[in-house]
Amino acid sequence: MSNKVLRADIAAQPALQPIPLHAINSVSPWIERIVGLEKFEKTVRDKNVILQEYNDGHYKDLLNLWEGFVAKSPNAPLQLFFNEYDRYHSKMIEERKHIYRSSTENYLFSIGDEFYTCDLNLGTMMFRNIVTRTVDDVLRAHNVSSVVELGCGIGINVLSIYHHSAPAVLRGGDICSNAVELGNRMAQKHSIPATFSIFDYESKESLRQMTDGLDNYILITVHSIEQIQVEESKIIENICSLPNPPKAVVHFEPIAWTVNENSGVSVNMMDKFCQRYAELNKYNMDLFTTLERLEQENALVIKDVRKRVWGISPFNPTNIIVWQPR
Repeated sequence: MSNKVLRADIAAQPALQPIPLHAINSVSPWIERIVGLEKFEKTVRDKNVILQEYNDGHYKDLLNLWEGFVAKSPNAPLQLFFNEYDRYHSKMIEERKHIYRSSTENYLFSIGDEFYTCDLNLGTMMFRNIVTRTVDDVLRAHNVSSVVELGCGIGINVLSIYHHSAPAVLRGGDICSNAVELGNRMAQKHSIPATFSIFDYESKESLRQMTDGLDNYILITVHSIEQIQVEESKIIENICSLPNPPKAVVHFEPIAWTVNENSGVSVNMMDKFCQRYAELNKYNMDLFTTLERLEQENALVIKDVRKRVWGISPFNPTNIIVWQPR
């Protein structure tokens, strides 16, 4: 038996530290903006502006980061580059601390209706684990072997799913060519059966091309539908009308929960905070209401809804919705 004595003065330091609502303004400006104490106005951005910001800025930087990483560590596992990506993101937040207020070691998260602070990189790892484990469960439940992600960015989710579930076919689509290029380079470098191509939520043809030749697959989105309005894009109808519809669709997306007299879902204060956040940022407001409407029209069936599972962005948290075309 060990002779070590447990010191009573060593306090427990859990990875997630609860933080009350009244203290949130010390680590995030958003509660003040949501309740109207701080003015915030976001201008409407067209596709060209978004492409300039993401494709010519963020994703070009990541492509350069990849090239430097491969030159320095040609035989390093892919996870080490994901670590480099996380450090890049953390550095960006630290450089904009006057905007975010949170530090990467004390970053604001939400789970359900509660708020916590946590190390950002740890929180990101937990989020990716939620995505990969959920996808693995759906793959097993439907006995399918292929995954398609719409709005995949550089493909971190797709490539992580491969290491967790090893699907036979992986496809990712994004509107940004530099993101697509980086995804393909990572897959080719590490011999992963994943391909990435240009995808536009507003193009029914690009959806058809993304799923062409697949019969036994699931389709996922991870915080990409938040950037569009679903009714306007007709993305759900377009998925349902595919000649080879997916066995299941899994959304990891924010939801603006609103009162719906047909669903009987009531809203609380956190619902209102999240709805106001979406309004201020001009994010999606109609994903769940569109799914409900199409379910009533017998176009699809909603199989599972998990509300506010994890919020790396605390007022824009991830909800999980699983549905199937009829």
